[in-house]
Amino acid sequence: MSAVAVLHHFRYGDGDTLISAAVDGKTLFNRWSKHDTDASMRSDIVDAFLDMWNDHGSNGLIIYVSDRTISRLLKEQSAQFSGLQVRDVISGERLRETWDVCRNSHSEQQVAIRPLPIEIEKQLPPVLVIATDASKGKNKKAVGISAVTAEGNIRTRCLELKSIFDGELAAIHLALSNFGQRAQRIEILTDSRKAVQYVNGWTSLKSETGEILMKCIKDLAALGIEVSITWVRGHNGHVLNSFADRAAVIARRCEQFATDNKAQLIENLRAELRSEITGIEPQQWLPQPQAA
Repeated sequence: MSAVAVLHHFRYGDGDTLISAAVDGKTLFNRWSKHDTDASMRSDIVDAFLDMWNDHGSNGLIIYVSDRTISRLLKEQSAQFSGLQVRDVISGERLRETWDVCRNSHSEQQVAIRPLPIEIEKQLPPVLVIATDASKGKNKKAVGISAVTAEGNIRTRCLELKSIFDGELAAIHLALSNFGQRAQRIEILTDSRKAVQYVNGWTSLKSETGEILMKCIKDLAALGIEVSITWVRGHNGHVLNSFADRAAVIARRCEQFATDNKAQLIENLRAELRSEITGIEPQQWLPQPQAA
């Protein structure tokens, strides 16, 4: 039986990079290194893959790689690795379990090695507002997720999930894992009432994705960062919510139709977003209290 594996990475603004790997539901390694360029970072990711292949690829390897460039490269070179299957989305129980293990180990390393210094914390802006959303096609498991910040940044992914509810929770986790340490308080805006209820403990709904999200919120709280999840009405003219919806749809459709123009579409969307938000203060994005 082929082994299943995950290679996940994160590169900080100062070049510090964490590459994490897991195989068959077990953490393989977490490697820290310094990179001045994307090319240098990707060289290390390739080295990490080769180490995994040499140790675990004798019967084939089913792998998810977070870096899309490396993922495409491995597909192009798959004939050189007998039994190699490169997945674009996390699908199947074994790969999902391995992803969860890898992501949790990765997050623990980030908190342990790169905690937020007090002197940096004092310099952080008071609040960062982020809208999140998820898009799921009819009778499809692929779910596009997005996080759109009031600073004009956009992050997207496409995952294979059981429900749109899991997608909404995964989108919030995407926001926090990418932007959670950029302000003293993170305000998440979601049009999912169920997600708000889940995070606040107002529902008996169960979700493995939600458990990962709650751990992330707990880790941020340990760093003194407050996370607030607020409901906004979807498709109701809220600019950040609208862009989050469009970004999630792009992520899903590009995955489903195997297009190669996602990066350009997101870049176009980002340019449009930044023109829309110029001059707007963060607090203006938050729902206003209703008059008594």
